[in-house]
Amino acid sequence: MYATLASSTAAVKNARRLALASSTQSKASVSEQSLLVHQICAEAGIWAPDAASRALEQSGGELGRAVALVRVWAATLPYADAKTVSEDDIEITRHLSAAYAEIPGGQWLGPSDEQAPRLLTWLDHIDPVDVESERRSDLIAKTNSPGAVTSRRSDVRRVRDLIVEESTEPSTPKGDGPDPTRAALTAPFSRLGRLAALARSETGALVSFSSVVMESRREAILLEINSSIVHFDVAHPRTGNQCRVSEVPIVEAEAVTDILIDGRASLVLGYGVSLGSLERRAIAIAVLDAVLQDGPVTLTLDDGVITSAFDGLSATGIVEHLRLPHYVSFAAYLSSIENEEDLEQ
Repeated sequence: MYATLASSTAAVKNARRLALASSTQSKASVSEQSLLVHQICAEAGIWAPDAASRALEQSGGELGRAVALVRVWAATLPYADAKTVSEDDIEITRHLSAAYAEIPGGQWLGPSDEQAPRLLTWLDHIDPVDVESERRSDLIAKTNSPGAVTSRRSDVRRVRDLIVEESTEPSTPKGDGPDPTRAALTAPFSRLGRLAALARSETGALVSFSSVVMESRREAILLEINSSIVHFDVAHPRTGNQCRVSEVPIVEAEAVTDILIDGRASLVLGYGVSLGSLERRAIAIAVLDAVLQDGPVTLTLDDGVITSAFDGLSATGIVEHLRLPHYVSFAAYLSSIENEEDLEQ
């Protein structure tokens, strides 16, 4: 699959160059673009790259301690209510599906680590990327389907709309829900409470648990994954007018897993969102959300399960491979569902 990507279109090649540029532009320092900083922000539950960078340095690179430092620091800050984010406030920069080759709005590649070479390099410098070429390839990627003229979330149909009745949870959960940064959450959770807790959970644990539960499912497919910029507004303390105070990167994922409803094969939709750019976090949350909607999960802890969960490279590979095309297997599963319905009729 990687070899196929390496020899693919100009858009893919430019996306790969962007990813390489991003990964090598700051070798010795922790910057806002560092995925470690993104991970700390996500697990701390607050987007504060400068604070996360300083915490990482102060903790000597120990992520758990850095997260704790940022959480404690954030708890001392004054709280301001932001305007509820609408889909008009979300600007999509990357839009992919592993379930369908053709999706509403088209597949938008964007820069990501999946386009970077899987080889260690000792180069401190790479050739500058042709900016105009990037823009042209990005435009091609964004307009490879008719009608794709904007990147706002409100103007891009969700991939789940292509599935009419197979999903038992047809919409993204909406509402304020509990805030884990302001009060401790205790089980049992509502779905919104569970998603809030998972959104700032430890990354390794999310990936490990999701990789284990996927082994017990017949099917787990990534319907849609988006990298986006969310614009946050707050009321001006004097005028009351809405003022933009922050632009925060997020990753949003929707995945389906198999489920039995009255003994009949079907699908359940899971949703996950994470601060920053670590896609495996959002994917893992979406998988866990889908599986937990099917009720409590029983796991047999044997040598295979333990070693699989604790092998970080293997667990990460299981989760991140969901980004790759699964068009044939997903179509086959949908066909099997339809055949069962025809037999019942």
